[in-house]
Amino acid sequence: IDPESVRLVGVEPIRFAYEDVAAPVSDANDCKCTTDGPDGFLDLTLKFDTQRIIEAIGDVNEGEVLILELTGNLLGSLPNEMLIEGADCIIIRGAKTPIKGK
Repeated sequence: IDPESVRLVGVEPIRFAYEDVAAPVSDANDCKCTTDGPDGFLDLTLKFDTQRIIEAIGDVNEGEVLILELTGNLLGSLPNEMLIEGADCIIIRGAKTPIKGK
């Protein structure tokens, strides 16, 4: 995966790393994190600017669960030639009042 081509709801990562952080979730349709720990395989971890993600998704409320689209390209491919698509879920935490996006 070309880390610089990855977008989460259209927002590029501010940094990335390769590290063994977690095993895959057992049910990809369930929006829960695994507590299994590292599984021996390198993971591509991406960090995003929280404010830019909020602006991209709009208003959210405490406890809301959202599925966000993730796109990118494979290394060495032209844009959209070897497109990858996926999703990640987020749970809004710590919001006392609705968070306002654009």
